[in-house]
Amino acid sequence: MKIEKISIKNWRSIKNQVIHAQDLMVIIGQNNHGKSNLLSSILFFFGEIKHHDLDFHRGSTELFVELQFGNLDDSDKTTFKKYLTSEEKIVVRKTAYSGGSFEYRGYIENPTEEWLQEANANAYTKRELVSSLPFHPHIPDTGRISKQDIIDAQIAYIEQNRDSISFSFELETTNFLGLKSVASGIFGEVYFIPAIKEASEDFTSKDSSVFGKMYADVVALMSESNEDWKTTKESLGKLFATLNKKDKDGKINKARPQQLSDFEEELASELVTWGARVDIEVSSPDIESVFKANTQVWIDDGVRTDIKRKGHGLQRALTVK
Repeated sequence: MKIEKISIKNWRSIKNQVIHAQDLMVIIGQNNHGKSNLLSSILFFFGEIKHHDLDFHRGSTELFVELQFGNLDDSDKTTFKKYLTSEEKIVVRKTAYSGGSFEYRGYIENPTEEWLQEANANAYTKRELVSSLPFHPHIPDTGRISKQDIIDAQIAYIEQNRDSISFSFELETTNFLGLKSVASGIFGEVYFIPAIKEASEDFTSKDSSVFGKMYADVVALMSESNEDWKTTKESLGKLFATLNKKDKDGKINKARPQQLSDFEEELASELVTWGARVDIEVSSPDIESVFKANTQVWIDDGVRTDIKRKGHGLQRALTVK
């Protein structure tokens, strides 16, 4: 099984693109012009990465990646028999919606004659009706006629008379292979070896990242020289100190909110048989850590997203600089 054509709509920077694939392809272009997004769209189709609302092109609410597969072996032809075209290819679309949901659907060659369409099989389960249709020789001679009998007869007739039947090529209305979730590996395996380390690992506010270490230095300088920062830090310390049962000198804290004391008593009443009590102690937060934990790095090159959704050229530039 080989990928022969890739159709992409509304994936990241790609609004609408069709690419005809070859056995060996070299993708050349300027930095930050969509090469990485082409590769990531294929990874999305194969389930290697999950989509995010940031992946939708310029506010769109629906996107898809559609692949045409050819060079199918006998096992593929059996597995995907329903979707096999007269040219022995299959076309599958993965659609994603803002908010998180997605679905796979395949294209089928649907006969234009209504009596040959699987969706209408239920309408022909009466023997007196089916006996007037061309596929009636494929119906069991006796017994009740089921929907599956009709479907089997339709398939048998189509296989014998394909050259004389007109078809429309359309996206199925149900899930691909009838599955809500397409199993990993059903289309074969895909291996992606990135050219560079994921820049997003370096561009977080975590202390372990390069950016995080530099950012921590900036925050430290702010806390030393900014009077508002110092005042806020002192105010937070005083506020949190009032939440504990005892003050810093070990005396009963009369300013403590009554709700906290009542809560402790309610919990203690449940533990009376255990001879245990509950003491709620609230520590003052480290304002520097709070500041860093709530920091998100965005890159705006015309479209504001996180760093991992930018091209590798821009990622390299940010990493080096």
